[in-house]
Amino acid sequence: MNTRWFTHITAWVLALGLGAAVLEETTAALIHASERTPGTVIRWWYPYFGGAASVRDSLTNIVAIDGGYQHLLALRADGTVAVDDSWNIPPAGVNHVVAIAGGNQFSLALKDDGTVVAWGVNDSGQTNVPAGLTNVVSIAAGYRHCMALKDDGTVTAWGWNVYGQTNVPEGLSHIRAIDAGTYHSLALTESSTVVAWGYNNVGQTNVPPGLSNVTAIAAGGAHNLALRTDGTVVAWGYNDKGQSDVPVGLSNVVAIAAKGWRSLVLTADQNIEAWYQGISGTGPEWFTNIVAIASTRDFNYALVVGQLPVGEPRLDVEPSPSGINIQITGFPRFWHDIEYCEDLREPVQWQVAKGWFSLTNSPVVWFDPATNAPARLYRVGFQPLVPP
Repeated sequence: MNTRWFTHITAWVLALGLGAAVLEETTAALIHASERTPGTVIRWWYPYFGGAASVRDSLTNIVAIDGGYQHLLALRADGTVAVDDSWNIPPAGVNHVVAIAGGNQFSLALKDDGTVVAWGVNDSGQTNVPAGLTNVVSIAAGYRHCMALKDDGTVTAWGWNVYGQTNVPEGLSHIRAIDAGTYHSLALTESSTVVAWGYNNVGQTNVPPGLSNVTAIAAGGAHNLALRTDGTVVAWGYNDKGQSDVPVGLSNVVAIAAKGWRSLVLTADQNIEAWYQGISGTGPEWFTNIVAIASTRDFNYALVVGQLPVGEPRLDVEPSPSGINIQITGFPRFWHDIEYCEDLREPVQWQVAKGWFSLTNSPVVWFDPATNAPARLYRVGFQPLVPP
């Protein structure tokens, strides 16, 4: 292995948010999965950290995460690959993995010998890894196409090419990071500028003039994010859901992620900011050990190392004109998915201030304040769980 291999692997790791020091250039050895600190994977739906959020119990000893369109890939400390919710399970024998990338119902894995493994749907040749492809230091997966960055700074692409997304620009070289959107491709050069190609129906390949000093890139469905050395974020492309509207005043960003309509960032003070569909919000402010973020079409994810926060949770259930509000205060130690919150007569409205909860069969009767008579019956409950 040569120095370029080390440099490109480092840049790729930082671009995916696997470390907090993305604002500094560094040259380091290949980071094997066994050399990273394993953590816990958190998943939530809304931009703000609440609602149907959970710890993913099935994902253990995780050191890296990456979002596909419908599934999350997780790299274990032993170099094997896991998935969330049983989507796109890797075939037997996929091991010695150092990096992962998720596409639309297919996945890529980079092994420690510089080769690439692919599995899943193959309707456009996206899992047909080019014969003889070696010395790869970074991988990216789009909707139906793939990209690989080699240790000489060149890029190889394959899969669906209806919009030219696998037509790597002639002479493209000195690349240190890559990412793939739905039908377009991105590359970050060693001079900290961005190159884009492929489908351009909504300006996703129109790199903003003068964009420079970029340290990381992320491609969403048809929009892009770029992290600059000063900790600010630039976005461009499709904006029908507000995915390119960077929150005013956002700064000190150290990692970025995008998928579909979603935009997600991690700041140096361990705050997560997310925005899409006209909604923006912050992440789990009580965590201080977030080492990676990722997004799929439907969910946001964070990888947290160390002990989860400890506290005394409290559940408050209050009536409202159209249902009940459920609020949790305190810091639950460990959490599971919401199972149900059922209004036997009409849909329930609920909100969560902090924490996650699971619901059991505890009955709660709501009294209509106008008549003081029972109006609706709900089944609501909360049970904090201790870490395994």
